[in-house]
Amino acid sequence: MGSQDLSTTEELLQLFGVPYIVAPMEAEAQCAYLDSVSLTEGTITDDSDIWLFGGTKVYKNFFDQKKKVLQFKAEDIHHYFKLGRDQMVLLALLVGSDYTVGLRGVGPVTALEILAAFPPVDSEDLLTGLQMFRDWLKGGKMVATQATQLRHKLRNVSLNDGFPSKAVVEAYLKPHVDESQESFSWGSPNLESLRDYARSKFGWTPSKTDEILLPVLKRHNEAKSQRSIASYFKVTSVLQAADGQLSKRVQQAVRRLGNEEVITETQAPEMKKLRNATKKGRGHGTSSASRAHSKGNPARVQSANRGVATVSTLSNAATHSRTQSTDGPTFPRSVTAGLIPPIKLPTGDEFILQREREKLGILKNKMKAIEVFRKSRTGLDKTKRDKRKRRQILEKARLSESSSGDD
Repeated sequence: MGSQDLSTTEELLQLFGVPYIVAPMEAEAQCAYLDSVSLTEGTITDDSDIWLFGGTKVYKNFFDQKKKVLQFKAEDIHHYFKLGRDQMVLLALLVGSDYTVGLRGVGPVTALEILAAFPPVDSEDLLTGLQMFRDWLKGGKMVATQATQLRHKLRNVSLNDGFPSKAVVEAYLKPHVDESQESFSWGSPNLESLRDYARSKFGWTPSKTDEILLPVLKRHNEAKSQRSIASYFKVTSVLQAADGQLSKRVQQAVRRLGNEEVITETQAPEMKKLRNATKKGRGHGTSSASRAHSKGNPARVQSANRGVATVSTLSNAATHSRTQSTDGPTFPRSVTAGLIPPIKLPTGDEFILQREREKLGILKNKMKAIEVFRKSRTGLDKTKRDKRKRRQILEKARLSESSSGDD
């Protein structure tokens, strides 16, 4: 949207009495904040950065009459993909976003696998997992089958300077927004000003303007209470409809992110033997899982406390690597399932081009908003100024020789 379109939109909103906010920085960040404090019912946008700023509900295809309106919820993303806001910011560092180009050659599925293999090991630093991934990719030794497979997928990936970026994380988790929680108040449409606007912009007569606006204003005045946004159309929940259609790679990565049991093709025969041994060993005092561990066969056993998940095979191998060698790669232990503690935000002064461009236009947009507000208060000019040149009075009349009086 250009500056002229933005100014026109703000002017029309004022005339119709519709409240609006001029965001100090990113519009998506401001909308996400309004959504998070329940001042709105979601955000209408196609920009995926809305999730990184903390949005909880998003609608797509809202203005496309040929498509269904699609609804996305942050809680559904967490349920089906085990991704909270912090994890989605890390995902953006890998695949790219408005603030970062990401890693070339890393797609969404591979990024999920990376996050599953390298979760944050420090609850106060969100980037510890990706920092370990960076060091491992630069030349660490390969540990366990999962690491070998991941290394093969990333053989052509090159790291960008400054990866992972602390400034990008801070820009998403601590955006500059208007934090007012004052409820919106709707005004009444200014019919007289709308008539003047339609006459000056479209050349409409007052009768034509009334023909279009009066039925709308009548319905507006008859409304007893404000309806929910979902009452105007049928909502299709995308993630619920797509449940069960995920690829095996995605399913395995999601299970690892959620600290659920993951059985690879090479582990399947061993797990079958383990289940058979478990059935035979019931009631004999010693669990088959203990015997399996004593034989050197790693197995994941669900903890009695469901709030804490056990460590994956890869993490077990990493623990062994840390105790045996100091120069090899280190893999983090999985974090508590679904109970990730608050993350301490990193600080940095890295230059982000997108944010600097937005800062340059902030003052300009504010001045335009002030001008629109001033016009709405003073009213539109009811008469056009006469642009014709005024006639000048000449000291001497320029008459022809025949009328000069000299014969």
